[in-house]
Amino acid sequence: MAYWKTGTLLTAALLALGGVDLAERPRQAPFPDPVLLSGESCLGSESSARRLSLFLGAARAYAESGKVDNTFAAGLTAPIITYPVTTESPDAQDLFDLGLSLVISFNHDAAIDVFRQAQAADPGCAMCHWGEAFARGSNLNLAVGEDALQLAHDAAQAARLRASGTPVLEQVLIDAMVARYPRTEDGNVSENPVAFADALALAAVQYPNNDLVLSLAAEAAMNTQPWDYWQADGHTPKGRTAEVINLLETVLDRDPDFVHAIHLYIHATEASDDPFRAIATAGQLPGLAPQSGHLVHMPSHLWYLTGQWKRSMESNLAAAHADELYIASGNAPPLYEYGYYPHNLHFILTSAMMAGDGKTALSTASRLDAALPQDMSSLAPWIALIRPSAYYAHAQFSSPDTVLGLPDPGTESVMDSVAWHYARGLAFAAEGNAVSAQAEADRIDALITSDGVAELEAQYLPAGDIARISSLIVSARIAARNGDFDSAISQMERAADLQDALPYSEPPIWYYPARQTLAALLLQDGQIDRAEVMFHRALLKSPNNAHALYGLWQTYKAKGDRRSARYAKHLFKKAWMGKRGATPELARL
Repeated sequence: MAYWKTGTLLTAALLALGGVDLAERPRQAPFPDPVLLSGESCLGSESSARRLSLFLGAARAYAESGKVDNTFAAGLTAPIITYPVTTESPDAQDLFDLGLSLVISFNHDAAIDVFRQAQAADPGCAMCHWGEAFARGSNLNLAVGEDALQLAHDAAQAARLRASGTPVLEQVLIDAMVARYPRTEDGNVSENPVAFADALALAAVQYPNNDLVLSLAAEAAMNTQPWDYWQADGHTPKGRTAEVINLLETVLDRDPDFVHAIHLYIHATEASDDPFRAIATAGQLPGLAPQSGHLVHMPSHLWYLTGQWKRSMESNLAAAHADELYIASGNAPPLYEYGYYPHNLHFILTSAMMAGDGKTALSTASRLDAALPQDMSSLAPWIALIRPSAYYAHAQFSSPDTVLGLPDPGTESVMDSVAWHYARGLAFAAEGNAVSAQAEADRIDALITSDGVAELEAQYLPAGDIARISSLIVSARIAARNGDFDSAISQMERAADLQDALPYSEPPIWYYPARQTLAALLLQDGQIDRAEVMFHRALLKSPNNAHALYGLWQTYKAKGDRRSARYAKHLFKKAWMGKRGATPELARL
């Protein structure tokens, strides 16, 4: 086979992993598919995990501030996992299964309500109280407070009181839960994730054929070091991570459809240098749990990470639909409505933007704006960095007239103001109105020193750098429009360096790789070799980004490298989800 003679087995394997049909490619790929070179990962740092925890906690706080009044009920009409427990009540068993299904779907608030219903159906059911204690504890996305810990402790003690006469395994699980919530010397309740993980690790040794026990042990181990599973190389496991991987792979080898293990395996591997290992089982989650918006969403962590924008959009569109049905019922916990649901919409929006699907991006921007009330920012400062997404979508896809017609967002959210001025600055620059464009950049600069930005930076949010990036890009566009590419390139170099220093988050804090624009400016200035390098660097930040692939295609055309140009064009067409036959504008990359 000519392909194998001219290429290498490793390169071919990597290209195949990229999901592109080898039969449609050139006989030998002239450069590696950039999607396979990306070392980025979803929520791959402790700081980004902390921000997510703050975001979800603030969603709960917002709901409890009197803005909403929901009664909690199950978001699932049927369980996605069943586990027989000691009870003489069929209703209690059904409710236990439903509560357990909600916990592994990360719908903990609804699970608490269901476990309490199970207790009402059978007051003597020890595991029904165990389930409540399990649901009330901290999880990968949220650390709970003192009030929740007291209730969790009470539920664990209630389970212990009812444990006499139950099977040994149930007693082992209950004892582990009691160890999780010890009372301190001052009479308060604390949470001891290490004691819980140790107890469940021993249970996993004692019951190696019980898939639920092994997956519970894996989750408990993960909770001792949430979102901090790998060394900087992405290959060396930290702490208990090797144990976690072994437990989950043992379960999935036996039962590839075990939902709890699939869910956890995505989280455990996405920050590693080999997220591909979780793709096969992850793709099954939506079919196994179609009513759980969060589980339908979960595979998109991998699709986004590997630049599979269409799959990411499809997963999150389905997840958002499931969430909307749940929210419409009036029973969705606030954490779902103001936490997980907007997270899904944000994924749709950013995936559409990377793929060039302006219609979806703009429509989703409106939905995201409605899902995140502006006054929620006072309780969740992190929201201030997500809400401006609508302006970024307009900046990328709308005409200057449309952008300039967007209403002033007012002064309540400084980052909304920054994004509004940014979009207007780009629109004026595109029209050749340098004076008005510079005025917008100047207004952004004035906001950098505002109290609003200072308050966000006090919460460890890089508001000032986002504003600086915004101003620099507007200034670069003005200079480029005036033919001053030296100045434009210099401005974009500074913007790209600032973006490189931003904390990691998924979707990213800044909505597209700034080096993409830098590369386009270099190409327009005739610096073709450097443009090629910068487009590749942009693709490392955002693998399979259709806009950067288009720029790479144009770069190879300018170099006269027809083979590489054909291949880059092929990758672009595979990634592009914009209008058929349309391409991005080089001046707007």
